[in-house]
Amino acid sequence: MPPTPPPISRFLRVRHDRFLFAGFWNCASACALELLPRPDGRVVVIATELADNPGTSITNAAEILATEVCRRFRIPPERLVWIEHYAYSPESAIPRTFDLVTFHPRRPAQKSPLTSAALGSTMETGDAAMEKLFANPIWHRMLDKDWKALGLHSRTASHHIKER
Repeated sequence: MPPTPPPISRFLRVRHDRFLFAGFWNCASACALELLPRPDGRVVVIATELADNPGTSITNAAEILATEVCRRFRIPPERLVWIEHYAYSPESAIPRTFDLVTFHPRRPAQKSPLTSAALGSTMETGDAAMEKLFANPIWHRMLDKDWKALGLHSRTASHHIKER
């Protein structure tokens, strides 16, 4: 197991060009990560699917990957803002995408959803916060207003995505 890094809140931005994680059936998987602590204590994590990822995609492993990132970087799960990014080649007709992912904790006794909502929803926390596993992801295409709510510049090509 890699050494435990210092708490992410000490940095303005952390980037991993190749973050290794165990996907389904413990297969070697990789993605890029960008961690952006926000002034309000939330941590935005942008996970980017790599073209040469040998294993489980970031979408299929969303719950596994989010849990691993929280554990490795000591991010309280209720402060996580999870964004999936697919960057297709410039020659592709498919635009790059950014999707906000909202999770719920797996513990059935927990009533409050654990969200990574741009509006800052939270849940109750406890001593076992890092033991919670994420479940039931819901994807929401990032819009300019979502980036603004996070205090970040939009990375969304506005001509591809219309505001709701």
